[in-house]
Amino acid sequence: MNSSLIVGFMLVWDLLSDAIEAAENSEPQQVKDLVNLAQQKLQELEEDMRAIAQPPEDD
Repeated sequence: MNSSLIVGFMLVWDLLSDAIEAAENSEPQQVKDLVNLAQQKLQELEEDMRAIAQPPEDD
């Protein structure tokens, strides 16, 4: 697996962990912000994985 993908997944994990902590502390806006950031990062990772999975085009 590409090292940048691993780092990306670790970032998402940290964001979601922080969102859980914010939820436990009754901070709904922070939860919403962290979840949105995690979703954006997951979309970026999905695009990166699709690019990696694409076979190279023949020139």
